[in-house]
Order: sequence, then structure tokens, then C-alpha cells
Amino acid sequence: MEGLFNPLSILLHTLNALILFVALYFLLYKPVKQFLDRRNAEVAKTMQDADETLARSQAEYAKALEKNRGAQDEVQQILKTGAQQANDRAQAILNDARAQADEILARARKEAEDILANAREAMADETAALSVEIAGKVLGREISLSEHRRMIDDFLKKVG
Repeated sequence: MEGLFNPLSILLHTLNALILFVALYFLLYKPVKQFLDRRNAEVAKTMQDADETLARSQAEYAKALEKNRGAQDEVQQILKTGAQQANDRAQAILNDARAQADEILARARKEAEDILANAREAMADETAALSVEIAGKVLGREISLSEHRRMIDDFLKKVG
């Protein structure tokens, strides 16, 4: 039975196991642990970089939204200004058109007055000519006051 419980054999097996554990610790566990620690650090750094990038992206997105709102406000202001300028220009055009229409109307009235004055002058000339003609007839004979009035009335009926 001694072979089964040989203390030297147990000590050697224990020593072999201990050497195996130390060798495995230095050859496998320690390098694998270092690799995993580096990998965890890289993953943590990548996650931190991703969080920072996300935060920057969100900040830039917020700035872009604000800029867009500002641009929309600016567009609205430009549209209002353009509409006001268009209304002002339309009003100016209408005022110019009214002024031109008033000027044309004034010229037309002036021309009508000139035509009327010329017509009156022509009537006066014709009246003078008829008066001379009537006077020539009258000189040929003498007429009474009632006959003179009748001739003036006839003349006015012809002219009017």
C-alpha cells in the first residue's frame, strides 16, 4: 500500500501541479489578462470617443436647427420686405399713372377750352360777316325796331 500513498510521489505530483499552474499563469493567464485589459481599455476609449462624437454631433445638430430657424426667420423677413417693396412700387406706379391721367385730362380740358374759344371766335367772325350782310341789306332799306329784333332772333336761331 505504500505505493499508493507514497509521500514522495504525492509531493512530486503536487510540485508538478504547482509548476504547471505557475507556468500556465505566466504563459497563458497573464498574457490573456493583459490582452483583455488592453481590449477593454480600447473598447472603453472607443465608447468614450463615440459618446464625445455623439455629443458633438448633437451640439452641431442643435446649431444647425437654430441656424435653420434663423434662416427661416430671415426668409420671412425678406418676404415681408419684398412684399412691402412691391406694394410701395405698385403704389408709386399708381400715383404716377394718376398724375399722368390728371395731366392728360388737364390737357384735354385745355384743348376743349381752346376749341370752344376758337369756335366762339369763328362764330363772332361769322356774326360780324352776317351783320355786315344784314347792314348792307338794311342800308338798302330802312327797318323798324321790331323788324330788327326779328332778324336778330332769326339769326340766333340759325347760329344756335
